[in-house]
Amino acid sequence: MIIGGHRSTATIARGVYEMPRTPTHATDASTADQRERATSFLAHLEDACHAADLPHWNGLALVRDVVSSIENGLSHTALRIVGKEDPMRQDRVTDESLALLLPALSNVELFTQLDLSYNQVTDNGAQALAHLLSEDKFMESVSLKSNSIQGDGASQLAHSLTLNHTLKELDLSYNCIGKTGGMEIASVLQINTTLKSLNLSGCSLTLDPLIALATVLRNNTAISILDVSDNASPTFSATQSLQSSFTSHWAGTLRVNSTLRELRFGKMGLTDWVLVDEFAAALGANKGLRTLDLSGNKITRDGASKLFVELKQQSHLKHLCLSNCKIQDQGAQECATTLKTNTALKTIYLENNGITAIGLRALAEACHYNTHLQHLRLWGNLWDSEACEAFNSLLIQQFTKKASKHPKPRFSEQDLDVSFYQVGGIMHVAHRDPK
Repeated sequence: MIIGGHRSTATIARGVYEMPRTPTHATDASTADQRERATSFLAHLEDACHAADLPHWNGLALVRDVVSSIENGLSHTALRIVGKEDPMRQDRVTDESLALLLPALSNVELFTQLDLSYNQVTDNGAQALAHLLSEDKFMESVSLKSNSIQGDGASQLAHSLTLNHTLKELDLSYNCIGKTGGMEIASVLQINTTLKSLNLSGCSLTLDPLIALATVLRNNTAISILDVSDNASPTFSATQSLQSSFTSHWAGTLRVNSTLRELRFGKMGLTDWVLVDEFAAALGANKGLRTLDLSGNKITRDGASKLFVELKQQSHLKHLCLSNCKIQDQGAQECATTLKTNTALKTIYLENNGITAIGLRALAEACHYNTHLQHLRLWGNLWDSEACEAFNSLLIQQFTKKASKHPKPRFSEQDLDVSFYQVGGIMHVAHRDPK
């Protein structure tokens, strides 16, 4: 499971429908079949590129490499033509080059995943892809992250999902689809029952589609992963009545939806109002959600305290991200209190939250009692030597008097995003990148 642009310093692992991105070795029978289909796919694409006088398109060179690896016995299910990666940096996919690729994809059932992130596809290209998806019975995952698709293109893609029954994962993040595209996508979720994962972060969604999504998910039991992070307009983030409307609808959804597993509201401008009112209580009552991302919001000690109070006896949420908020010591202390009774939480991210040594020591003490928490991130808070020593003790093997019993450290180095060192007998903190 799983936190892109809005996730600043933390990325909780993504959900159950994250598909493998690396090639695997295939059996003899499947290898022969895939080789034949790969050869046919490449031939279709080469013919199209030559006809368009684009024999040196970098995307064609990339496809040749993929086909070559298939011929060497590797099984590829994903075609990745990502604009920010070589060799596509200077020759990104446009509507014109996409028009060469799509007929080859429709003629040969070879790839189940298509990643066209960070390219220059516009509404015209999205319309062509929508036509393919409306007839396709093979593609399971499509990523169009950070292209130039707007409302009309998103509407066309949404319409294709009324006919498509194989696509499980759609990523439209960081395309300016706005209210029009957002409303069309929300509408189609009343019909489509196969899409499992939807990423609409950074899509300039207004309040209307955000509420529409909440309303639809009261009955849609297919979507298990939803990301609408980074969609806060200045008006939305500053107006209490708009926030109350947003959270009231989502609180109602969380009370009745038991199939949503991962929900991301990072960088939405949410404040304590939303947590102290209905949202935290609804979260406490929800039995389905496993991952919640509230990073980069305006949540302070009051909102965080209310949230952790509701989580004391909640036995379902496993991953919580509050990175880059402002929960301070009171929020950290309430988190510590919750950890003494909550056995469900496995991952908590609290980087850059203005927590001083008081709150950090409380968290360290709680981790002696709680043996279920597996990962904790605390970089960017206000450490002193005592807080460093408190957490460093959790990384040191505690030897007992009986030689046969040598308890393991509470955490391994990979479980924390901080490490510790001494200078002149004083303990200091350093950042480490958890693997």
